[in-house]
Amino acid sequence: MRQMHRPGTAVLTLLIFLTGTALLAAGKKSETGRFDDQVRTPKGGPIAVAPRGIDSLDHGDTLRQGWSEFRSRHGAGWKVYLDERSGMPTLVSGGGIDLFAGEPFEEATLNDVDGRVRSFLTDNLRVLGNWDKVLELNRPASGELRDDQWQIVYRIVVDGVPVENARFDFHVVRGKLTMFGASNWAAPAVRGVPTVTAGDALAFLEAYLGTSTAGFEAAGEPELVLIALAANPTPGRAQRWSGPRGAGLTHALIWRLQFQDPDSPALWIGEIDANSGAVTAFYDGAHYAAVRGGVFPESVGTGCVSGSCEIDGFPMPYADWTESGQAAATSDGYGNLTCGDPVSAFTTSLNGPYAEIIDNCGPVLESGECDGGLNLGLKAGENCDVAPGASQGNTAAARTAYYHINRVAEVARYYNPGNAFLNGKLKIYSNWNQVCNAVYGANSVYFYRSGTSWAECANSGENQGIVVHEWGHGYDHNDGGGADNTSEAYGDVASMLAARASCFGPGLFTDGRTCSGYGDTCLTCTGFRDLDWAARTANTPATPQDFVLNNCGTGTGPCGGETHCESHPISESIFDLATRDLPAAGMDIDSAWQLVERLW
Repeated sequence: MRQMHRPGTAVLTLLIFLTGTALLAAGKKSETGRFDDQVRTPKGGPIAVAPRGIDSLDHGDTLRQGWSEFRSRHGAGWKVYLDERSGMPTLVSGGGIDLFAGEPFEEATLNDVDGRVRSFLTDNLRVLGNWDKVLELNRPASGELRDDQWQIVYRIVVDGVPVENARFDFHVVRGKLTMFGASNWAAPAVRGVPTVTAGDALAFLEAYLGTSTAGFEAAGEPELVLIALAANPTPGRAQRWSGPRGAGLTHALIWRLQFQDPDSPALWIGEIDANSGAVTAFYDGAHYAAVRGGVFPESVGTGCVSGSCEIDGFPMPYADWTESGQAAATSDGYGNLTCGDPVSAFTTSLNGPYAEIIDNCGPVLESGECDGGLNLGLKAGENCDVAPGASQGNTAAARTAYYHINRVAEVARYYNPGNAFLNGKLKIYSNWNQVCNAVYGANSVYFYRSGTSWAECANSGENQGIVVHEWGHGYDHNDGGGADNTSEAYGDVASMLAARASCFGPGLFTDGRTCSGYGDTCLTCTGFRDLDWAARTANTPATPQDFVLNNCGTGTGPCGGETHCESHPISESIFDLATRDLPAAGMDIDSAWQLVERLW
């Protein structure tokens, strides 16, 4: 235990705020204890941002003119959303600006990409401003997210003190700048040099609390930080800025002290103005947030009355998240996370330890508040359509595929905890530019867009059955026994167990057709196959001697037929076991499904 001394006081032991330490929390916050009645929320309150499309500004607006010039140089397709509070863009996205001018990008380093982004800033002073004197690369938050995709994050630093809740993000893909945006980005009018010492700050805090903090554990030093604040805050909910453009942020230099009462689970944070000595905030620092979003539990096109249409607020399991100024971390299986600083923002790109979204519409980069969490939203239209201000890759297919693959892999890890495939990362390519199908290959899954091919089809990434089926191929190839023949049955059974339903991929066909059944037409299933023989026209189980011989033609299946067709006898037997054989033996249906899952 480290001890701090200051003149005129006894030895104090104080647990100081460490921004790099995440506070783990499993659920609802406990009662906080002796300081409940002295809580004071952080100065300035939450900062509301209402992104505004640049095209909604008056034609004579100088900023619109500047961005029009930007588009004339880089392409008319760039989308620009503005924060009137700061005058900076919250999100700019487009087809890409070549920062490396044809030079090799594969061997680029962080310093290389940083240098090119800084040159881009210099070339665009009219719309982005000049930040040379205060701009610093935030190295812990920057790096190569995946092959040839870099995230560069900058922060504002004044007199060596960072503005902790401000950041400027740039995404460079294969050498091209495809997306960038700023959060709480404005030049501070205050310096980073305090007139109040850390020792005096502690004395001011003790005077406010009416008690000494002696006896608490110390784990570091007082922290000096700059904080961006909402100008002219109003009580209650955060309000969008309606004042002059660029005048909606102020800054404060504070000392931050944190300690834990041994008789309480709370982690108390005191913030003291480093120039006036005023205690500006005192609050419980164990702040809980989560990454959530809209997900299709089954499919986009069917069964709304049974709850299978898109549902808001589904957790994004094991999502990556980065608090402002900190290294990347991972949420828990329910998307929960705990920030170190309640007034910070955090970002996610849905690139977790078990699944990584690579949406063909563009990158995912979404930001939430540590005190409010992050909701990725609901479907805004077909395929690449996203809500205004959302990143291009935050699509319904991306969210749905990410959720279901994480969930099914989590179940499989319970039975096979040492499997490298289940503990590794699967690449998910959503909105692949084809239709009416999906595919697995080389530790990657590809889900196709909605559209017309041989049928009118929904987006396969929005369909639980198809998502899990393709994951099943990957597990089949990596379960230690090599790929089965037919692997289609392996994928079908994985999908069946996840949905507890016989129709594989319901809702894929949006033109009213049902699956062909390879000559035994499905009665109601609007997906690829119905694995219940009683749900097809012949009302007869598929057998190798009858169905396969007569319906499956030639191919590479175990009996020499087409592999998808030959999957029927295998998949149907599993469905029969769960829904007919075991219940006939006296087992309830839930127990039957659980036993079949375990046996499989």
